[in-house]
Amino acid sequence: TFNVLLLSDTHIGAHDCDKAMLRADLEWAKANGADVFINGDLCDLILPRDHKRFMPSLLDDAITRTDSVVNATIDLCVGMLKPYAKQIRMIGSGNHESAMQKHHSTDVTRLIIRELNRETGADIKHGGYTGAIVWTFRRNGGGGASFSIYYHHGFGGSAPVTKGMIDFNRLGTYARGADVLWMGHKHWRWASQVVERHIPQRGSEFIDKPVWHIMTGSYVGGPAEQFDEAGNYQSNWAVERGFMPQGKGGAKLLLTVERRGERTSVKCEVVL
Repeated sequence: TFNVLLLSDTHIGAHDCDKAMLRADLEWAKANGADVFINGDLCDLILPRDHKRFMPSLLDDAITRTDSVVNATIDLCVGMLKPYAKQIRMIGSGNHESAMQKHHSTDVTRLIIRELNRETGADIKHGGYTGAIVWTFRRNGGGGASFSIYYHHGFGGSAPVTKGMIDFNRLGTYARGADVLWMGHKHWRWASQVVERHIPQRGSEFIDKPVWHIMTGSYVGGPAEQFDEAGNYQSNWAVERGFMPQGKGGAKLLLTVERRGERTSVKCEVVL
């Protein structure tokens, strides 16, 4: 059995990032020898020049008293992830990192990975906005099986009615053959299994392949903080746009390699 932890939208650096929940999930990964993959928006990176969304109250307390918000965010990410660096296999880019690279010519993900690998001896890979993760299992005497995840950070608005399910239908029209389709971005958290039906190259029976659709939630949110400690109203992006509460946290995959005669397969259980 192999354990996997899928994370996205941790938004480290945001005032309402649930760092205790994130640490608990990473502690589970460390205790269970799980591979950890982060599908973008590791950092929040809402900067003062983002006139549409920035408010001083949005920043984590650890970075409010500095003019170098980006440097402080990198330090905060490295400090949080360092105890778990050797479990982390990949950190991908999300729209928050992409915006940072576009407007400030800085790949924050690259800098965080470089620092984590240098300080811990880990071998974390830089993932893209989309990509694939593949495990190959082989046994003595030949035969084996593979298990693959096609990931995309996500696109579009929050989709309060469909919860992003339509996005997976679109993705499934061209991302074929994967065992898991995985997205984040919208901050919903759910998993659903569908079936792809394939025409066999030999024989007369159709081949039905189960495929998991997984959307991982964020690590921000919770009760809306509309007032500061003195009772004064402070702007809240989500509240003012009528966003509803959403699911928080990642997804755990429990992969079990099964052998039946000459056939090897991989069973996947998803735990939210």
